Amino acid sequence: MAGSVTISGLEQIKNSGTEAIINLLESRIGVLEKSMENTLATSLFSDGTGTSSKEVGGLQLLVADAGTGTVGGINSSTYTFWQNSNTTATSNAFSTTNIQADMNSQYIALVRGTDAPDLIVCGNTPYTTFLSTLQTLQRVSDSRMADLGFTSVKYLNSDVVFDSSCDASRMYFLNTNYLRLETAAGRDFVPGDQRQSVNQDALTIH
Repeated sequence: MAGSVTISGLEQIKNSGTEAIINLLESRIGVLEKSMENTLATSLFSDGTGTSSKEVGGLQLLVADAGTGTVGGINSSTYTFWQNSNTTATSNAFSTTNIQADMNSQYIALVRGTDAPDLIVCGNTPYTTFLSTLQTLQRVSDSRMADLGFTSVKYLNSDVVFDSSCDASRMYFLNTNYLRLETAAGRDFVPGDQRQSVNQDALTIH
């Protein structure tokens, strides 16, 4: 992922010295960062085929609906141990009557000794349905999750969180011991050097 911010020579003049109201360049970089954060948030739930397959390989790739696919160069159709577990809710509308039983079945299918899911990421429909079954038991369980902007409720040993970028009909049961986002050193939302355009009076920062 990358983005560029450009400021013209005239804009630099208008936003310099005592006449400057805001730092226009820093403001535009901030807007670009927010835009890129939203793009990344969407990509984290993608199958990696967007932007001519240059998009981040998200949960639709790693935890595919069909449970199959090639991840990390391993074809799960050939090596079945590599397939992720998946199930369809008893009610496609995620009814309050069945959602906890469905979650029980999926959770148990993912337990291996002491290994178990520790994070459940939900779209709108399953999250609101699950919350409605908790009533007064709803609570913020972990201050760290709250600090990150998530309101978290517990399901067994897992934090259950809502993400607006997640598909409205999906819940992902994840073991974060085996999942992380790897970033290149010095490239994690870091502005590059200012570059003067060769054919116009403008500065560009990538």
